[in-house]
Amino acid sequence: LRKLEEVVGWCEKRGIWVVVDMHQDLWAQPFGGDGAPAWMTRDDLVHPNARLEPWSLNYFTTEVMYNFDQLWQKETNQVKFRRAWLTVVRRLMKSEAVVAYDLFNEPAPGSYRPDLFENDLLEPFYSKLIAEIRTVDPDRMIWLEPAVQTSTGLPSFLSKPFAARNLAYASHFYDPIIQLGMGYQGKIPAALGYARMQAEATLLEMPLVVGEWGTFLDHRQAPEYIEDQASLQEELMIPGALLWNYDPDPDSSTTLEKDRFDPYN
Repeated sequence: LRKLEEVVGWCEKRGIWVVVDMHQDLWAQPFGGDGAPAWMTRDDLVHPNARLEPWSLNYFTTEVMYNFDQLWQKETNQVKFRRAWLTVVRRLMKSEAVVAYDLFNEPAPGSYRPDLFENDLLEPFYSKLIAEIRTVDPDRMIWLEPAVQTSTGLPSFLSKPFAARNLAYASHFYDPIIQLGMGYQGKIPAALGYARMQAEATLLEMPLVVGEWGTFLDHRQAPEYIEDQASLQEELMIPGALLWNYDPDPDSSTTLEKDRFDPYN
């Protein structure tokens, strides 16, 4: 928390806006990801832990699905999660640099069907969390994300507006053609993806922000892709989009996800 305050302070001095994101990939470090602490992680179900490629397939492993299930099924775990968020909000809300809270990065359904998961589990999870944050910080924007599968262009199943206001729909988008290793094939997948996301945001009565987008193409194709995506976002009047990410030393990371994103170097 002290480190967070320090970094937010640096940003505030330099006029940089901050979105505070409760981030995870693959639940926690033992499974090749990051996010949950050890005391919220069960790591004795499989030995050795699975290590699949591409890294995102690990969302379907026994360990990762089990740990997500424990969050969605157990109110005691959700209470701990809400308390953690309230602690963060109380520490950072006084900074003018903080413009939004992103509640949960790419929530995975565990062993649940995605359509049932989003409406039956994720929506009430978000509603309770939003209500508690609003008791501490009634004004700052809150971003909420659909389930993880939407980042590849698949649809979200969230279907009704939330009671709270000043929310944003922060879906992610990564071109599925590129993710399959077929290179950049043009704007059509992104145009379809953005149109879907806009329709979902309209249904939920929220503005759309693209909470993550990017590519891991090499320097020959990445600049064209980035320029095309930025152009599409302008044409469609998407209010905001956050480019993910530049990692200067991915080999030092303990995660399976190695973000070699340096297209202009």
